[in-house]
Amino acid sequence: MNLIISDDNYVFVDVTDNSRSLLNAIPLYAMHGDGTYGLIESEQELELAIDLMLPIAIKGGELPKLDVPFHNAPKVKVDGMWYVELSFLLKNYALYI
Repeated sequence: MNLIISDDNYVFVDVTDNSRSLLNAIPLYAMHGDGTYGLIESEQELELAIDLMLPIAIKGGELPKLDVPFHNAPKVKVDGMWYVELSFLLKNYALYI
């Protein structure tokens, strides 16, 4: 079972192999390579998505929105690590050293 997470934090379950039998039973979505998805509303749309080799999925749920600390802070990525300016933290979060 493959899980696909969209850009808007929805979790989808890949059902491409069984999509034809599920078409009228549950909403199916065509998953696009850019993180978006589209509702499949007809057998023709399903066949087109299969021909284009797009994953066909059902919606499994939604990931919780995380309150990421320092999300408004200016950041710099160096060698895969994110860094935040200490002055921003001291000014906005009243950190004590």
